Amino acid sequence: MVCLQLGNVASELDLHSDSSDVTECSVRCPEYIADENSYMEVRKRAGPIEIIHGPSSKFLDPDMDESIRVLPATMIDASEALVVYKHSAGHQGGVLRRVFRGPARFIPAADEYLHHFEWSGAPADGSKTSYQPKALKFTKLKVIPMTAYHK
Repeated sequence: MVCLQLGNVASELDLHSDSSDVTECSVRCPEYIADENSYMEVRKRAGPIEIIHGPSSKFLDPDMDESIRVLPATMIDASEALVVYKHSAGHQGGVLRRVFRGPARFIPAADEYLHHFEWSGAPADGSKTSYQPKALKFTKLKVIPMTAYHK
């Protein structure tokens, strides 16, 4: 058994020889499996990124694919929303923004990304008179109040 390093991909080669001088070689490429709550991000050697929704499986092709990552889909309920950005050359500023509301399973397109919020919050020492910058980090926005106050 011989192991080769091809870029970022490690492959194992089984070399089989019989009584003749012919040697056959079989490459075992890794298999990636995405279930219904995940997706695959396939980065091609030519540059583009392919998004494959789960459930699905794919073998890494070392000639065509640079890497494959299985990533979780973002699940949002009826009280949540995501802010999604998409690269767009024809739009002012080069970016389109949209709000994606739940309930849903969100899988970004190859040219989309989520807004990561970083809001001030209570500091770790529990002080009630000051705020800590970037204390609250999240991607899902709550769109309905979590509590109701009554006097």
